[in-house]
Amino acid sequence: MNFPAYSKISQATTDLTNALKITPRRECANALKQLLFDTNLRSKLAQEAVIAARDKKKTPHDVLAKIYSNAIKATIHAAQKTFDSSTKAKNEDIRLPFKIFSLVDKDSDAALALIKKEREGGFDECELFTFENFERYRNTNKNLTFVQPKVIKGLLKFCLDCLENEDICALAEADLLNMLQKLCSRPDYVAHFHPSHDMIDILTAVQDRLLQRSDVLDGTCLTFAARAFYYLIHQFTTVLDIDISGFVHLSLALVLDCVRSCKSRAGAERSAGAERSGDSTHVIKWMYGVAVDILSVYPDQCVAVLEQDNFGKDLFGYARSRWLQAKDESKQVLVAYFSSHL
Repeated sequence: MNFPAYSKISQATTDLTNALKITPRRECANALKQLLFDTNLRSKLAQEAVIAARDKKKTPHDVLAKIYSNAIKATIHAAQKTFDSSTKAKNEDIRLPFKIFSLVDKDSDAALALIKKEREGGFDECELFTFENFERYRNTNKNLTFVQPKVIKGLLKFCLDCLENEDICALAEADLLNMLQKLCSRPDYVAHFHPSHDMIDILTAVQDRLLQRSDVLDGTCLTFAARAFYYLIHQFTTVLDIDISGFVHLSLALVLDCVRSCKSRAGAERSAGAERSGDSTHVIKWMYGVAVDILSVYPDQCVAVLEQDNFGKDLFGYARSRWLQAKDESKQVLVAYFSSHL
């Protein structure tokens, strides 16, 4: 049976994978992007998937997941070949896997947002997913995304590898951090992360941005890094209920170091008569969000950690000093932080 939309995307994916030189590779990448961004073509592909699924005794979701995942793998492969060549990479070479990834899961992002809104209408602060068993969670949510588990892991590795490369970061650091925070933002992505190896790699990446390079990064990059940190901890502790007790000290230490850094920067701005930077406010909100999750899930371990080096005193003291100026979400986070001590 003839499947025109499937054939077009499949051929474009193969062409991109097999392209050996930089110019044809970029032309193939652009051709694949144009196909996947064609709403009508994707609609036809969904219709073809229903028919193909009957013939192969699979679900339409499985068929679509395969074609979309192959396309993302091809863009990652093409980007890595460009990095390995003598040709200087462009921003588009780096961003393409993320753009395709975001496009593929755009509909499921909207569906999840609708579910969250409906549940919040019936339950106060009700979490999207809370199951007693991790494997049950993974199996229950396997149809939420069109991106296969191996590809999610490949996207994470691609993102972290790029964040370690100074030349690549000079071109697209904000885009890479945005990609990282998106990968950490959904439990059905994080469910496929390794709770030890991936955890430490992500913490290392965000720590570099939040501390060592906070003075040279713009507010967008700092906010993306802070959100990635918060989302990662929140998914592991509160949503997926995966044991990360070995990272309690490291996580709280990073929170405190970031809070101290923001406090020091704010003091320097006041001394210079400058207006307080808005990015510090956003970063602080996400940092205290991390502290809330860690304190709520691992209270016994946190007691020992907060006794060290004035951890608890500094965190609580700075939260009190921010209370009068805090508004909306920032104030809600501080309320949750104060409550976590009770």
